[in-house]
Amino acid sequence: MESKPLQRRAQRETATDRLVRAYRERGDIRARDRVVQIYLPLVDTFARRYERAGASYDDLMRAGSIGLVDAIQRYVPRRGEEFIGFAVPKIVEQIKVLAGIDGAGGAARERSDNGVPEFDLNDERLKLASAYRALGPAEHEIIRM
Repeated sequence: MESKPLQRRAQRETATDRLVRAYRERGDIRARDRVVQIYLPLVDTFARRYERAGASYDDLMRAGSIGLVDAIQRYVPRRGEEFIGFAVPKIVEQIKVLAGIDGAGGAARERSDNGVPEFDLNDERLKLASAYRALGPAEHEIIRM
């Protein structure tokens, strides 16, 4: 009989977690390729979003794909964080580096037409949403209170 923590982890383990685990533990390249295939539309979304910064869409897709593969290689499912919450910052970081956007200090700093820095909080909202989904019912209740 499995212990309670192992049962809870098995209940929370997602299909992505299983694919990443297959790649990391058994070197299953098809599992890694499936994760890439699943999350490539996410890379596309960020590449299109930052295309206006001057880099070509193809270059941004390549940079985002590098971030995605890096996330797959570094993600450890047993830590309790969802893959998307781990992958998004890595994808966006690679894209921002290529696009030349200053991402230091949390929110991305972009210049408006008058040269004043503007803060883009969309990335932070994605991170928070993912982190919130990773919490259990008790933590959700605490946040609601």
